[in-house]
Amino acid sequence: MDYLGRWENLFNRVGCNKSPGKQFHHLIKAYSENHRAYHNLNHIEHCLNEFDQLTNYLDLPDLVEIAIWYHDAIYNTRSDRNEEESALMAERELKNLDIMQESIKIVHDFILSTKHNDEPRNSDSKYLIDIDLSILGADRNVFQEYETNIRKEFKWVQLFCFTKSGLKC
Repeated sequence: MDYLGRWENLFNRVGCNKSPGKQFHHLIKAYSENHRAYHNLNHIEHCLNEFDQLTNYLDLPDLVEIAIWYHDAIYNTRSDRNEEESALMAERELKNLDIMQESIKIVHDFILSTKHNDEPRNSDSKYLIDIDLSILGADRNVFQEYETNIRKEFKWVQLFCFTKSGLKC
């Protein structure tokens, strides 16, 4: 996948008059951190592929796509604020690109919806959640790879506490 080309096209569509290259490189660096076995560029690519099949159903597809790129930008398995921190990162970087404040707020809210702890507020948020969690409906081999990689990310959790239904300790 041509990540940079896709990124630049996205920001052209939202009317960005500045180069989004710096922000792109921040994201690539974030998603390439050593501790990421699942929440990395492969996850973003998977989400973008799912997104591409659903764009006709979305009200604000470009803003959903921006949210996909940023939704796991900050990822620390010991934190419960990853989505909030990712949303704040998106907010800062989109402001630097002179994206309209209303659009920034929408992207921020979309990213927070990927925390999966509240009822989605609109259909685009519902689709974004489905996209983010689509790995749970993948075929057996793909899902097993997902489980293996999630376990790697949570290697600090004792095995008996790490179950298929979540952390138990």
